[in-house]
Amino acid sequence: MDNDIRILIGLTDPNIQFDPKSEQHFNEANRNGTDTVTWNLLLTYVTSCEKCGTPIVNNGTKMVTHKGPRSAFKFQNYRIRKQKFLCKKCGYMSIAHLTDIQPNNHIIDKVKQNAAMELSEDVSQKHIAFDDFKSGKFATSGMSMILIDSVNHRILDVMKDCGAGQLRAYFNQYSPAARATVKTIMVDLFTPYRAMIMELFPNANIVADRFHVVTQAYRELNKVRVSVMKQFGLDSKEYRQLKRFWKLLMKHGTALDLKKLSTAYW
Repeated sequence: MDNDIRILIGLTDPNIQFDPKSEQHFNEANRNGTDTVTWNLLLTYVTSCEKCGTPIVNNGTKMVTHKGPRSAFKFQNYRIRKQKFLCKKCGYMSIAHLTDIQPNNHIIDKVKQNAAMELSEDVSQKHIAFDDFKSGKFATSGMSMILIDSVNHRILDVMKDCGAGQLRAYFNQYSPAARATVKTIMVDLFTPYRAMIMELFPNANIVADRFHVVTQAYRELNKVRVSVMKQFGLDSKEYRQLKRFWKLLMKHGTALDLKKLSTAYW
């Protein structure tokens, strides 16, 4: 693969090449009305041990998928077979690193740069959402934050830490004029987020994520079930029914088999 092709597909790492084990250089697919191109690539090079400096040997490969920037109105994914390495002297193991991406990340740097530029543009409407997720050792707290365009569900950025202070510092990098164009922000029910949003996005309406609303309703309904259940004796029919058939309370009324209920459950 020459440098012109790397630039065309949105990568700069000189060690990236087409995967010789793949029948095609790329695959095209349409997912939910969105055209996506997946490039089949290989990343390998000669290197030395990061710990002791001894030349290391190849130790198999690992398949990794990264999200790339759009090209010709199509989204791009990079399906990269990365070389794994082993130092026979000290036993240290590592994996080939793509220079176009930050360590412990799956989003190409260029995607983040494009997203930041789009967020800062003076657009008439903007709808964003953010939510936390478990990220393990990637973040100090074990939780990170993902920022999404809530209209087309496209990932805009991933923030390493999810505390309100980190979010405030992140959004403050954009001008007040850019933040004023945001119309809606979808978040969970965490109260500190709301105060920050009202301050930084004065024109945005806060929308509760329906997943968190349903989850909260489920928890409260289950608390009521347990509370009522404990009012009966352990050997009572009511106690056994409320404990055994708790899933029935979570079903929509139209999904219940009334005939089965009258003969089997009661």
